[in-house]
Amino acid sequence: MKLSLVRRLQLKEEARKMDNMNNEDENMIQQFEDENEEGESLEMRKNNEALEQTEEDKKIEAEAMKRMRNMEGFPSLSNKNSGKEEINKKDPKYFEFYNVNTTPRNGQPYSFQFSLSVDKLAELYEPIDGQIFYDPSLQRGCTYDKNDKMKPLITLKRTKEILTSIVDGTVIHGGEILLSYAKEYPTPLSYNPETRTLSGVGSLAICDGGHRLESCRIWAKKYKRNPETTKRPQDFSYSITLLALTHDQAEQLFVEANTPKPVSKTRIAFHDIFNSNRKIVDIVENNSLLKGKIESMTNTISKKSGKIITFKTLLDNVSIFEAATPKQAEEVGYYLVKFWNELINLFPNSMGNVSPEIRMEQRSQNFVLENMFMNAYFKIAKEIIGLEDWKERLKKLTEDNFMSRENPIWRDILTTKNKIINSTSTNKIVFENMLKQINK
Repeated sequence: MKLSLVRRLQLKEEARKMDNMNNEDENMIQQFEDENEEGESLEMRKNNEALEQTEEDKKIEAEAMKRMRNMEGFPSLSNKNSGKEEINKKDPKYFEFYNVNTTPRNGQPYSFQFSLSVDKLAELYEPIDGQIFYDPSLQRGCTYDKNDKMKPLITLKRTKEILTSIVDGTVIHGGEILLSYAKEYPTPLSYNPETRTLSGVGSLAICDGGHRLESCRIWAKKYKRNPETTKRPQDFSYSITLLALTHDQAEQLFVEANTPKPVSKTRIAFHDIFNSNRKIVDIVENNSLLKGKIESMTNTISKKSGKIITFKTLLDNVSIFEAATPKQAEEVGYYLVKFWNELINLFPNSMGNVSPEIRMEQRSQNFVLENMFMNAYFKIAKEIIGLEDWKERLKKLTEDNFMSRENPIWRDILTTKNKIINSTSTNKIVFENMLKQINK
């Protein structure tokens, strides 16, 4: 049957919109692959600027939300319909999840935990009208492009960091994604404890994990385009927590998930699987003679402890190597494994597997385990990296009674009572004396 002119124009317009959507994704994938690591794209800068706007004009925000609520397919989380309907499996918004646990979270009885693969998340997620969607009223807000299309405030920089870390293999099942199912929906959730199956009808709003979901979508696109060079998204999964909440409760969950807690930078890095310096420390801790000798729970070492260095000292000092990528972090990590193995073998009575009593005796005789000297070791490691004779140079630290407390070269770092003066100038003296010694 011959199509009318109007219908042909409609189909042409639908095809144009589909091409535009595909082009947007292709452009983003290209940005991930081609973008200079030292610069930011215009889109990234725009998104970062938008994130920094902490006080949006109330009138503009209200108008934006009004437009969002009127968009087709966008569920109203404030729907007060109290009537409950049976689940319709033919409904396009029907969902079903398997191997679901029901451990309550933060006092919420309707809390469900399960896993979804990256490719499944990419299939379900679409910012505006996906089964999993971005609700700006629960998130950071939104912007609009020149075609008046809603754009979530998700930064390309953070999405890229997550995607790069996962694809490089530093994350397998990392991170949690929090989703909200509106209690006000007329259709209830249905959970079968025997089969551990959860089902329902409706859209699931993101409470936390927007950047992770965006990285899933881009990863799936990237794999479809280059399956030979991209890891399979179906082999990786995220932990999902789905809670049945009112809109107010969902907003509070977003606040709790994104409010900074009073945690030290060192402790954050200790738990941060995306941190390159943390990756270096992990390699050193698990593969060198420092294994079992790193104090991770506190920033001080007791006299009776078998530890010789703190996690904080390690973390602070590996940063001088400026490892920007997982590959660079791995190279630095395994170099430091060799460096520390050599250093520990040079000073076995101080750094080796000896009793606390022997170690305390060594402390009274030399500076080997003093924190100021620990810091200097890393600077020396950076100075000699790549040199063929680095081991011979390092060995010179054991010569000429160099590390002894009786060595007059150290008089400028001690008080009249032979206590170490910890200052910028004395740290500099320690490093410069070491550097002179290894370069003799």
